[in-house]
Amino acid sequence: MTTSLTITESNCHKKPDIQKLTQVVEHFNVPSKLLEARQFGNGHLHDTYALLCAPSTGKPQWYVFQRLHPVFKDPDALMDNITRVTSHQRNKHTRLEAVEVVLTKEAKAYFEDDEGRYWRGYVMILDATSYETVTGPMLAKQAGIGFGRFLSDLSDFPDPPLKQTIAGFRDLKGYFDKFTTVVLEDPCNRTTPARSEIDAIVDLASLVDKADISNRKSGLKRRVVHYDAKLNNVLIDNSTGVARAIVDLDTVNNGLCIYDFGDLVRTAACYTPEDQEDVSQASLDINLFEALCSGWLEYTAELLMPPELELLCFGAQAMTYEAALRFLTDYLQGDIYYKIQNPQHNLIRCRSQLALCNCLISNQTAMEDVILACRPK
Repeated sequence: MTTSLTITESNCHKKPDIQKLTQVVEHFNVPSKLLEARQFGNGHLHDTYALLCAPSTGKPQWYVFQRLHPVFKDPDALMDNITRVTSHQRNKHTRLEAVEVVLTKEAKAYFEDDEGRYWRGYVMILDATSYETVTGPMLAKQAGIGFGRFLSDLSDFPDPPLKQTIAGFRDLKGYFDKFTTVVLEDPCNRTTPARSEIDAIVDLASLVDKADISNRKSGLKRRVVHYDAKLNNVLIDNSTGVARAIVDLDTVNNGLCIYDFGDLVRTAACYTPEDQEDVSQASLDINLFEALCSGWLEYTAELLMPPELELLCFGAQAMTYEAALRFLTDYLQGDIYYKIQNPQHNLIRCRSQLALCNCLISNQTAMEDVILACRPK
């Protein structure tokens, strides 16, 4: 669920296979009569559908169903994490709404179809919208508030630790090592058209070493974090304009909050999308950054340890570099991981994120001043 959860023509695409979806829905505790189905959203991985289901009596209800990307090998671990986190959220009774998982008729949180693909469902959160790009400081602040509350609400999450759902996720050194191997092997003969991007990634490789050191630093507390803390994973209430829910919990895990902050900066402190073709436009907006920091630190400042505060700007640099690195690696491999709209899409994404990363590095001092000013006195 990585785009607007308001049913509009802009986020609902061509109609999918009704027969297949009807067969899937029959296994879940939802009304069995499927009135309408639409491909839904702009997510990079899963196949997502908006489904309108009708009971024998009463009002039809919208659901979000997803066929999971094959990268998720352990659906039990995935859905156990999500169930535990959303249960904890509901017990906190905060203003953030927890997503509601739809169980199967066998009381499981997912269904495996006859092709070996996994499906899950959520009750759709209506009258709320997520945004692919930021519209102004008010939205940036609400995104900060949403993820700040999420981190705060889960600060007392009990043991046992959450389970790893994607091997090597948020391991920048692992991503760089894979990139190096792919460049050497050049499986799709794409290194020549991507030579300047390859060189740019190598030039910024010091970020990999710093991330590796940070991951092992004893002063950085491992917290329950979202680990995909992008702008479009915050639902904004259509009436009030405030952060209403955090969605797309596939990667929630025990990790470093500097990377959640960094992903939020990458997507909410810049007016352009991550696939901006004019790289001169892919730059930090300091007013958006200030608004984001104000919202996020309002709910996290008292939780954070000094080493975490010191590395927030690095978290933004690392996450933007990681995005560029992973987009480029996927391009070199033949676009096997992320969904693309054209053969150059991953390369365009990489260029945009590299430009933004360099901008974040050059503006580090100004960003640190903003963080200091936004911390509650």
